[in-house]
Amino acid sequence: MSEKKEVDGGPNLHQRILSITAEAGVTKEGKAPHAVGGYAFHKIDDVEAALKPLFVKYGVAAIPTVSELTLTSEGKWNRATAMVSIMFFNADDPADEMSVISYGQGFDTLDKAVGKAISYACKNLYLSMFHLKGQPDNEAEPYSEGGTPATPPARKAPPKRKAAPKQEAPPAPPHEDEVVDDFAPPLISKQQRKELFKTATDCGWTPEELKPWLDEKGFSDTSLIAVDQYDNLLKEIMEAAGA
Repeated sequence: MSEKKEVDGGPNLHQRILSITAEAGVTKEGKAPHAVGGYAFHKIDDVEAALKPLFVKYGVAAIPTVSELTLTSEGKWNRATAMVSIMFFNADDPADEMSVISYGQGFDTLDKAVGKAISYACKNLYLSMFHLKGQPDNEAEPYSEGGTPATPPARKAPPKRKAAPKQEAPPAPPHEDEVVDDFAPPLISKQQRKELFKTATDCGWTPEELKPWLDEKGFSDTSLIAVDQYDNLLKEIMEAAGA
């Protein structure tokens, strides 16, 4: 059996990876919305933040490459599948290297599916390779970076309310209290904003959970939601809560 020996610059790559594994640790700082179970999960930023100083300390370089990437649409969802290869190098002897492959899938209704797939592939590789606690795990969203609908722990569902009959109405014109430019689409009214929060509350969301969820969708303020996006947001809120 071949044996990896120490190189002139110190321990070989496998020994350095073993040292990182011995010291590495990361907690589940991510928290899913209560409406989809409220479970904890690892965030890619926390995983990389835990490993970065150890890579520097032990002289290991990690360079990710996307080897394969596919993007398809399934109804309103965009689905991305990525194969990511991370090449690990001994910084003191670049010829001492190894490559590890991981896969990830991501679903999103906007343009984040590719990023989710790549992030999940990298995160899952790090969690598995360095034997970090609780790997792998689900992500914050019901359609997660893992590619399959997350299954939250069993919980009591909030009381369901009958949805009001959908009424087709012409797009509302901009209101006096809303600032829009000549080319911006019409924005939802105050009444529609109230209805959005009411729907979320009826589905079990709290304002603290709804705000970061809307931020991820690109809406830092509900007053910036366009009329033609309003119905889709309501549906996504109800779908995420399983209503």
